[in-house]
Amino acid sequence: HVRTGGVIGTGLTPAECPTLTSGIAPGCNAASLMMHLKPGASGFFENMWLWVADHMIDDPDLGDANNTMVQNSVYAARGFLIESTAPV
Repeated sequence: HVRTGGVIGTGLTPAECPTLTSGIAPGCNAASLMMHLKPGASGFFENMWLWVADHMIDDPDLGDANNTMVQNSVYAARGFLIESTAPV
């Protein structure tokens, strides 16, 4: 899987990238592209996960039903670019 932000040490946590209702927080643009399958390439992808964090994945209270899961604002332009013409 690919995970962008939402982990301690990434600089893309609610402390650096708080929830916004408009605009973009400087420094919170995390990726222009998460994965690229080039022309002529092929692959088998099962249960693939490309995630731009909207909350902390290593939140110590993640399993608590009363956890409010503080959101963060992290941005990626694209997820998976497939240019392949190989069989699917």
